[in-house]
Amino acid sequence: MSRGVQESATGASEIAGNITGIATAASSTAEAIQQMNDSIAELARMSADLQADASKFVY
Repeated sequence: MSRGVQESATGASEIAGNITGIATAASSTAEAIQQMNDSIAELARMSADLQADASKFVY
């Protein structure tokens, strides 16, 4: 019986470690998505600026 309890504890510890790893990966992914959104917003701003500048040229 003691062995079964030990194996269960080991399994629970491994599961907890896996959950921690998943949470860490999810957090990293969320940070990467935020950085990507920031980059997209900056690119959109730059594109609008470029379009405004290009519209000033006379053909």
